[in-house]
Amino acid sequence: MRTEKCIYSCLAIILPLLSTSCLDEGGNEIMLTSQPAVVKLVPEKVFLLKGGDKIYTEEMESDPNLEEGDCGLADFVLDYSAAENIKNNVENSGYYTASEAVFTELTKNGVNENLSDTGKVYSDERVVTTLYEKSTLLEQNLFLFTNHSIQFDTKELDLSYNKGSEPEAEEDGKRVYNLFLRITGDSIGTQKEIKYNVFDLASFIATKSVVERQNGEDSLYFRINYVSAIKNDSVPSWAESQNFAVSLSDEK
Repeated sequence: MRTEKCIYSCLAIILPLLSTSCLDEGGNEIMLTSQPAVVKLVPEKVFLLKGGDKIYTEEMESDPNLEEGDCGLADFVLDYSAAENIKNNVENSGYYTASEAVFTELTKNGVNENLSDTGKVYSDERVVTTLYEKSTLLEQNLFLFTNHSIQFDTKELDLSYNKGSEPEAEEDGKRVYNLFLRITGDSIGTQKEIKYNVFDLASFIATKSVVERQNGEDSLYFRINYVSAIKNDSVPSWAESQNFAVSLSDEK
């Protein structure tokens, strides 16, 4: 069973974007911002966060536009001293109750089963300087946050892989699939910016889970490859993310 300490720990490591401030002398109230969240309708209309914690807010309950599976970034204030957030009440309800919630919905993007030409630079291709370490997979939705050295309006997001390709075998025995991210856009400024992207990986996970189970694996691993530089001969230079893991025991 979860305790107050558990959610503090879970929420504290969700993102480097996380902003926490104690708003009263007792330190029982915290503000959390830009939290990757998926809308769930059970046990109530709630935000599902990384780690499995659920957050209920009156603002969310009264929003008729939110539907099961919607993805976005959630800001909210959580008061641990409130009666509804006492341990026993949370265990009975299945969620924490927050206030001052703002939900910024993010468009879900699909995954292309036809691999892009990884040796070619796209017109208006935008370089990714880094991926946030805390980009996360939440209910088969990949929240992928990218750092860029300039501001631009996104024209196209393309996350692709070769449906028939085999995974790479790593020294520790992990079998890792490669997906390739391409971003194009029109430059609008010289300041750095972060792009918040979500990709629906349900089809990819369903397809590759079958293969991995047949191979006797209990987890599915994949990584994101992204264009980190464009060479003088107009050839993309690729970098890769850490491995993402999907527990196959959690997949139906």
